[in-house]
Amino acid sequence: MAVSVKAWQTLTWSTLESWTGSRTIQRGEDYQKQGRVRKLVLCGDGSIIATVQGTESYITRVSLNTKKRSGVQLSSYCSCPVGYDCKHGVATVLKMIADCEAGKRPPSISDTDVRFEHLQDDNTTPAPKPSSGASKKQRTTDKQIREYLADESKENLIDRLMKCCSAEPSIRRTLADEVTIASGHFDKLLAEAYKEMRKLTAEEAWYDAWDGEGELPDYSGLQKRMTTLLAAGHADELVKLGKELMTRGTDQVNRGHDDGSVCGQLCECMETVAKAIRKSSLTDEQRLLVAFDLSLDDDYDLAASVAELFQSKWPKSAWSSAADELIVRLHSLPAKTDPHGFVSPNRQREQTGSMAIHALRACGRDEEAREISVAEALTCGSFMRAVKELMDDGFDAEAEELAFRGLRETDLQFRGIIHHLQELIGELASKRKEWKIPAAIAAEDFFESPSVDGFEKLLQASNKAKCKAVTETAARRFLETGKRPDLDRNQMRRTKATKAWPLPRAPLGQDADQPVSETRHDRGPHYDVLIGLSIKNSSPDETLRLYDTANANSSDSRFHSARIDRLSVAKSVEKSHPERAIEIYLREALSVAAQTNTKTYPLVGNHLKKVKTLLFQNNRQAEWENILADFKTKHGRKPRLMEVIDRIDRDRIASSMSKR
Repeated sequence: MAVSVKAWQTLTWSTLESWTGSRTIQRGEDYQKQGRVRKLVLCGDGSIIATVQGTESYITRVSLNTKKRSGVQLSSYCSCPVGYDCKHGVATVLKMIADCEAGKRPPSISDTDVRFEHLQDDNTTPAPKPSSGASKKQRTTDKQIREYLADESKENLIDRLMKCCSAEPSIRRTLADEVTIASGHFDKLLAEAYKEMRKLTAEEAWYDAWDGEGELPDYSGLQKRMTTLLAAGHADELVKLGKELMTRGTDQVNRGHDDGSVCGQLCECMETVAKAIRKSSLTDEQRLLVAFDLSLDDDYDLAASVAELFQSKWPKSAWSSAADELIVRLHSLPAKTDPHGFVSPNRQREQTGSMAIHALRACGRDEEAREISVAEALTCGSFMRAVKELMDDGFDAEAEELAFRGLRETDLQFRGIIHHLQELIGELASKRKEWKIPAAIAAEDFFESPSVDGFEKLLQASNKAKCKAVTETAARRFLETGKRPDLDRNQMRRTKATKAWPLPRAPLGQDADQPVSETRHDRGPHYDVLIGLSIKNSSPDETLRLYDTANANSSDSRFHSARIDRLSVAKSVEKSHPERAIEIYLREALSVAAQTNTKTYPLVGNHLKKVKTLLFQNNRQAEWENILADFKTKHGRKPRLMEVIDRIDRDRIASSMSKR
């Protein structure tokens, strides 16, 4: 059953907010006020289609589902870069409501509306049905069109096709490329492809999602041209073009500030290159090496489809030959060291080594793979990879020895590598059921970066080590005082296990025997974590006690007070202490409003809605009017903020529009 026009008129701001969010609503409202929505039509199923002027003209379709148990639900599809549930959809909805309120019912979509065809081209979006008031004819099918054309003369078909070329440049371009190839002028088409590729990659790509403005290169023409070249059997030339496209495209993405559109387009072009590699005259070994070269330093996964070639089945001889070549390359690359003589990762060598090891494994040369892995760890610091390789092959003792060496030889600036090596050592200890080692590692992580998640991981690990109670007591004391229980307070060095602290020292790096900086760890109470734990344990009284204590001592623990999630505190005490929740929400609303940032005004509305809900639930309606009056007195000169506040009491969009 089609959605009625009245259903659109009864929509609320709350429904829009749950659909797209406050910021998108604000942008969509701007577009609607600026008159950017044109040619609004109603479809037979009750959905609406419009053309919205943004950076370009975009076609937008919005559907309304009133059958959902959870309430009314909106959804939209748009030809803009965002694609779904965007500001253009919001603008279309607001235009629909505004027209209805003005007594202007939108016309029904006609069967010949070109936007109908445009939306139908996207196979992920069902085409809207024409309104019952439109033509009663059935939609013409592809089969009917084919049968109709079959009866036409050759001359008429040529005339029709030439008209299509005039109306749609992309059709003319595709046919022109085919003519060029058919006439034997392949070099000309290839030169045009290179010229277009270099022109596109030289453009500056940028897109401002807030304003909806930007300049983005369009690779669709190049992609079609590459497909034409591939279909004509010129795979080898496409592979060469792909190498240059990868270099130039990566540089363009590095320079750009877009929404990922350029990456997506380049990925589609590289998919054609991946197909070209398979169809090229290269040997299997060369195909693997070309795929590796294209995947090297691919920070944006532009060549993801090319890298998938490594997962395909290739002859062992091809893998073996590729491995030999990669090993030669590997040994020609420098092994970087830092000024102190410690090895540090060399990315290109790391990637080449990983591919060489993969190739060796694929052809059954496992022992060589292990040898290279260990050698690279000692030469270039690739300890994580080598330890995992040894563990996978069952060489646990050798893996553990290498992991400890990695801790000693990895510079402290590479904290991530050190952390992963510690985790691998903990995994090896767990295999032997030496549970205190992974517990000690969890403790070190927790002390270095206190968090609710880290606290829970520590308790889980200490439970396996049968020392949960003592560990929990010590860990909570650390959160309350900031003093680590595993340190000798005189020398500030990590101690061995004691009655107060049952865990051994964690496997550490070069700083294992160095004093721990007191200023680094004695940072006062970690109120943010304590409050997070009390919320998780559903202890509202304790949550408020900690919250009040943190605020009272904010000067002594400024950093941790700033990290307190005040909105989570308010939400956790809404039922038990509604007056405190109201106080916190109101305080946050005032704080955000004082920033004079139009982009954050929707947050003020969110906070005030919660204040209103709690006040009405607790029979304190009169206070709401006073709060609104106070806000309008303080911030009356901020029209955008006033619009947000006005919506709270006039949730129905149509009624708030009438007040404009």
